[in-house]
Amino acid sequence: MKLTKKMNSCLSGLAGILVAVSVHADELGPIARNTDGSVRQMTQREATSYCSTRGGLPNIKQLALSLNPNGVSDTRRDEYSKVAPQNETQFYYSDASYNRPPGDEGLFFFWSSSLYAGTLSSAYGFDGNKGYIGVSSRGTSNAVRCAGW
Repeated sequence: MKLTKKMNSCLSGLAGILVAVSVHADELGPIARNTDGSVRQMTQREATSYCSTRGGLPNIKQLALSLNPNGVSDTRRDEYSKVAPQNETQFYYSDASYNRPPGDEGLFFFWSSSLYAGTLSSAYGFDGNKGYIGVSSRGTSNAVRCAGW
């Protein structure tokens, strides 16, 4: 994982304090595309298969960290909502600091590998337009970014 100069300067001033480093959007693979260059949309199950040879489909925390690192916390905070995927560690999220990225990354809802607790028919995703974490039927077609190459 690459550290930016800003993160390096912050880390050097924290002597002895453990700091969590987030995944950045440029560390995810590119948005899946059709041969004509348009954004390829697929069901969550298709996305899981598609990403299986491309670093895997990111879980919802990885996806949120990549697109809104300041909106993710491991501990409860005011104005943050709990996200508790099935068989994954819960975390807290706020879209208050979200800045919509340009291009397709800021226009689509992206699938994650995280299943919604209590039902196998729904999974979490990240809305690039509004910056929120949502839940959708796994049979719905949405955009995909794999975890890496």
